[in-house]
Amino acid sequence: MNWNLLLLIFLLALGCGAVAAQDTPDQELQDAFEDLEDEITEFFLAYDSNSNGKVTISELRKATASLLETTPDDPSVTIYLGQAMCLLVAADTDDDGGCSKAEFRALRRAQIKDPAYKPALSKADVALLRKEQYGPVYKLFMDMADTNSDGKLSRDEYKAQVGDTTDFDKCDTNKDGMIDRAEMEADWLKELGKSFELPKEEPAQKEPSDPQEQPEPKKPSVTEEKPPALEKPPVTEDKPPVPAALPDSVFNKAGRNWTTKQSSKLGTMENTSYVKTEVISVKDGEATIRTQVLNKDKQPLLNQPARETTRALKEEAVEEATVDLGKETITAAGRDFECKVSEVPRGQGTIKTWKSIKYPGLVVKSVTKSGSVETSSVLDEFNE
Repeated sequence: MNWNLLLLIFLLALGCGAVAAQDTPDQELQDAFEDLEDEITEFFLAYDSNSNGKVTISELRKATASLLETTPDDPSVTIYLGQAMCLLVAADTDDDGGCSKAEFRALRRAQIKDPAYKPALSKADVALLRKEQYGPVYKLFMDMADTNSDGKLSRDEYKAQVGDTTDFDKCDTNKDGMIDRAEMEADWLKELGKSFELPKEEPAQKEPSDPQEQPEPKKPSVTEEKPPALEKPPVTEDKPPVPAALPDSVFNKAGRNWTTKQSSKLGTMENTSYVKTEVISVKDGEATIRTQVLNKDKQPLLNQPARETTRALKEEAVEEATVDLGKETITAAGRDFECKVSEVPRGQGTIKTWKSIKYPGLVVKSVTKSGSVETSSVLDEFNE
């Protein structure tokens, strides 16, 4: 038995357990439950290294690190595990640090019966994930993006690493143009709440009121009558206004769409997904775009619906230490693109980008390297 292959299979089973059971007819539900018992047996053979009947995060990390030919504390292991780690913690309902067969069975049966099932996380679960998942990923991202090491991310730092600043604006809740750790952690909790039931916050206790203090009686509200507004005569224009020319941008044409292939290489393993972008409408110097994440078979991911956002057609200038590597023509999506090539240092790594000259804003190819993690994005389809 190839246990490394089983490791991959059950990472997918744990992270996306409801996929296989989606639209299962009632008459086949019992068969699915019977197949689950084989899954449980093989899962614990693959992960329960000390054979104590429970799988821990430590065992999950060690097995994954062995597969990726790295160490368990490598942040790439945390990134690779992703939601699988969250589900393992959620399955541990008694919070004893390990997922038993009974707990694993209960979670998987719930997923099989209801593809939209959201496992509940306790306060202890959230604290554990904050340490084991959020912490390492936060440190890795800040090492790459926080170029001035002030513990915060500016808009330029964020855009240089991510590209689009829509999520930056949502995360920057106090609107000071910076994202600090508290804001980033709050955003992580918000994303976690999309797939899991988070523990409810306890209501704040009110101070006991002084019985001698009596509330002031409310004053009757006075409504002032305003004279009716005079209607303005309609303005008649002899000629309709001439629309301003749209900035030269890949986003300036409604209906234009493209798909990029995303690859993440961790050790000897490579994960593949796709992102489809479509321009829905263009108005007043802004474009409404729809983004959909797809799996390796170009099918929408479960629990990740398409997102619609707006962005300015004119790109913001980014001040950073960019190395201009000249021009290069590369073939992607069945056509040749003349591109501007640049490279940006990021901590111990680099980001190399090929941007289309004909379609400003279109990234034809990008390669990010940092330690043992390498990610790439290549244009796969482009439709006018």
